[in-house]
Amino acid sequence: MPPLKKLWLGIVIVTDISLMGWLLGNFRSAEWPLILGDFMALIGVSWGCYSLHTRIESAIAKLEELQAWTSLSQAFFWLAQVS
Repeated sequence: MPPLKKLWLGIVIVTDISLMGWLLGNFRSAEWPLILGDFMALIGVSWGCYSLHTRIESAIAKLEELQAWTSLSQAFFWLAQVS
């Protein structure tokens, strides 16, 4: 499932960059409710980005742990056949 999560992480990062660009480009000319709404959206999207990133890291850690156990069980299987 990490590849699909990585796709969504990329989409969220692009959205975050776009919101920041709009905020920086329209800070002086936009009305305060729009600026406040963009700032709140920026905080929410950034939190979503962080949350998704931590989920991807934990999924990768689980896969690495599974790979280590698989390699260990293959070594024991090979030792059992050699003896």
